[in-house]
Amino acid sequence: MRIFKIICFFIFIHSFAFSQEIITNLSVNFQQKEQIKTFRKNEKSVNYVFLPFMDDFSNESIFPSQDLWSDNFVFINNSFPINPITVGVATFDALNDSGMIYSNANSSSFIADYLTSQHVRLDSVYQGLNLVPVRVSDSLYLSFFYQPQGIGNKPEGQDSLVLEFFSPADSLWHWVWSDAGQSYQSFHDTYHVDFRQVMIPITDSLMYFKKDFKFRFFNYASIANTYEPSWAGSVDQWHLDYVYLNINRNLNDTIYEDVAFVDRPKSLLTKYQSVPWSHYTSSIQMNNVDSLPYTNLSSFTKNVSRNFSIIDKFDNSVAFTYSGGNLNQLPFATENFYAPVSYTFTSLSTDTALFELRGVINTTPDINRSNDTIRFYQRFYNYYAYDDGTPENGYGLSTNTAKLAYRFTITQADTLKEIQMFFNQTYQNANQKQFYLTIWTGNTQPENVIYEKAHILPIFEDELNKFHSYNIDTALVLNGTFYIGWRQTTADNLNIGFDRNTNSKENIFYNVNGNWMSSMYDGSLMIRPVFGKLFNTSVNNITNNKEKIKFSVYPNPLNNTTLNFKTSSESFNDFSQYTLKIVDFLGKVLFQNELREKIDIPDNISNGIYFYVITNKANGVFIDNGKFIISK
Repeated sequence: MRIFKIICFFIFIHSFAFSQEIITNLSVNFQQKEQIKTFRKNEKSVNYVFLPFMDDFSNESIFPSQDLWSDNFVFINNSFPINPITVGVATFDALNDSGMIYSNANSSSFIADYLTSQHVRLDSVYQGLNLVPVRVSDSLYLSFFYQPQGIGNKPEGQDSLVLEFFSPADSLWHWVWSDAGQSYQSFHDTYHVDFRQVMIPITDSLMYFKKDFKFRFFNYASIANTYEPSWAGSVDQWHLDYVYLNINRNLNDTIYEDVAFVDRPKSLLTKYQSVPWSHYTSSIQMNNVDSLPYTNLSSFTKNVSRNFSIIDKFDNSVAFTYSGGNLNQLPFATENFYAPVSYTFTSLSTDTALFELRGVINTTPDINRSNDTIRFYQRFYNYYAYDDGTPENGYGLSTNTAKLAYRFTITQADTLKEIQMFFNQTYQNANQKQFYLTIWTGNTQPENVIYEKAHILPIFEDELNKFHSYNIDTALVLNGTFYIGWRQTTADNLNIGFDRNTNSKENIFYNVNGNWMSSMYDGSLMIRPVFGKLFNTSVNNITNNKEKIKFSVYPNPLNNTTLNFKTSSESFNDFSQYTLKIVDFLGKVLFQNELREKIDIPDNISNGIYFYVITNKANGVFIDNGKFIISK
């Protein structure tokens, strides 16, 4: 296994007076939240699964395979585990199948995620083309690997990961195995492994050797009892890997004839994950492919062939290929596939470009081919990005005068059109606080403010590309080094997305006492400057045709107590699905209620300028906002 470099994140929940930078856990997983829509459209009738049953979660979807599993509460990823057995794990946490924190979450204990198998045929198994009965003497075992916490939040002692079997004989679920929560470090100190393998014999033929047998994993979770909801997020993570159910096994059958990748390719750009296609030149420093680790899970030396290629997705042409030849890999050893890339990206595409980086290994015999190919998509759209698009945490500052600045250096002069930011949703949307969007120039740290925009709120988009775009409303031509960020108006955590699988900490600066400091945390903020032509940059370049609903208010100025809302959208017919907030210049929420066509403004809101913010009641997603005046 690869050497694990421990990254310690200190989360100060009750010591805000002394804290500066804060790292928090997620309270929403936007990838799940979006893709659950597609998943539900693709749901199908239950199919029976014949032995062997095997899944190492190496598929590229964020949901488990519908061929093997009947639900989709867990998150398939390679972001949260430490040294997974093969690429991809199933992560259990406190977020539901829509990527939102469970509505019944509490500080004691509640059942959170399920992972339930399809019906598994334990009554019979194929021998050649024939089905024969499964017998106790066939020695049936279920095995799996698990890890608590990873780089996420540790499950507490009252939390647990549980395995149950469903018996068609009595139509009940039966407890089989569980483990209590603990930190990764405690787990590693106890078992001396990153992932622990569990072997479960199945011997009760009357209860389980039926055609409708099922098994399921689930976790108990508990939300921290904190008085600061802007810091509250998902907790109690467990990671499951390499689930295998088959006959002719025994307690020592813990070795697999499998050579597998354990991580995915990274960006070939040395500094950024993405740069605008119009800014990309051959002078941009490129990485070699030196981080394609693969492991031999068997007890035999394996002769493994390796190949790396770059595919231009504009026309699916192979733009570059490199053969790593064959290597004899020792039992249980992990190797890195090094691919020297002497290649400058070129494409017939004009405004944008997309390239697939593909790694392939091959050996025989190999019981699992799904983990032999891995991919990364190198995107050249219209923005600079240090982050990989997936937040593992949230980042914030805890003083009401704090400033955050993120350094970028661009390759040519261009007009800044937008700033994209990804804010994590928090418990009760408590990070809905106004800030000043700010841009500085400077060499080694922010020096001169060249742009500032007031009354900005964290906004949560409901699109495949979850970043919200904040428009730059003046012609601002930038070149060389600049900084983008904010100036806070409250001590609440704005909770910007924080990617822990890339590291640009040397470009993160914060100021809480008049002096600029460098960040102490490894990772990347999910903030991106957008240049030049504006166009859709969602992950799959899929245009979102959902209608944007715009509201207006009258009378404005308001000279009585009733504020009227209207919209010109022809498809709009239900005010009650939205929530209305009225906030002042400091971002303080003065009034919140279900949106109606006529809203009576409380008498204690005095004359002045205010903002209305309309969000989706079900998921907190931003819909519209505006300004109005009270003048009675």
